[in-house]
Amino acid sequence: MVENISGHSMEVRVNPAFVRANEVPRLLGSNALLRQHTGLAPQIPLHETLRWMLGVE
Repeated sequence: MVENISGHSMEVRVNPAFVRANEVPRLLGSNALLRQHTGLAPQIPLHETLRWMLGVE
């Protein structure tokens, strides 16, 4: 999504010096349970948040 917004391709590299031995390799989640219990839902789409963070009008 960031590549599409910025128009630049990205290479993600991990510095092994900053990875703990017990680090979870991939962490996924869902906000469905939070929504179910609180009724809250995101008001601003992720795409718009990324555009704001990148300073793209």
